[in-house]
Amino acid sequence: MLRKFSDSGHVSFFSRLIVGGVLSVAGINKLLMGTATMHLITNLRVIPECMVQPLGILLPRAELILGYFLIIGLLTRFAAGLSIIMILGFIVVNVLNLAWDVESCGCFGQVNISTQVAIIIDVLMLAMSASILFSKAGFLSLDSELKLLMRSSKDK
Repeated sequence: MLRKFSDSGHVSFFSRLIVGGVLSVAGINKLLMGTATMHLITNLRVIPECMVQPLGILLPRAELILGYFLIIGLLTRFAAGLSIIMILGFIVVNVLNLAWDVESCGCFGQVNISTQVAIIIDVLMLAMSASILFSKAGFLSLDSELKLLMRSSKDK
């Protein structure tokens, strides 16, 4: 029964909703902070000064776009692959923060969570993103609907 559930795409669907939701919330919170996001990035002490402003502009937007794509199931594998790269970066930064005794990661903008909790969330999101990347089923995704449209147009 569990195999049937996982093969049907339900696991991938719920993983898409969770990872997409977390990325979207993080992106929205950082966007709402505006330039304060750049101060958060500067406080990480990992990013070179010349990269702070571009990262402060691009990161929240990338999180929001990837989150949205995962939620609606558009370019799902591509979005999952980019999410994996992004999440690996988050894990590196959070492990360094943990080593430097930084108590809050700033991952969700002004919503403070501990660095330890952030690492746990990142590892879980990494596992879910990998399951999305390697999943064949497209339960409730635009990708699967687009494939059906393409097949039906070829049949005509």
